[in-house]
Amino acid sequence: MSDRPPVPVEGTGQAVIGVFGARIDYFVTPNVAVGLETEYAISRGRTLTVGDAPPESGNLDSLVVSLGVRAFFLGL
Repeated sequence: MSDRPPVPVEGTGQAVIGVFGARIDYFVTPNVAVGLETEYAISRGRTLTVGDAPPESGNLDSLVVSLGVRAFFLGL
């Protein structure tokens, strides 16, 4: 745990954010699947102020790729 006080982060305005992605699963047994998922989040034209620093403008787009295992119970 850090003993430093938290740094304030402030943003201004409102924006529309969009997310799109895809997932593919491969069933290794009838109830267990391994999968690969990709998501891309679009958040453009944001202005943030961190602590006492001057405001910074930019895009907060992000790409997330994950690998997972899913288990299906009770045949639902």
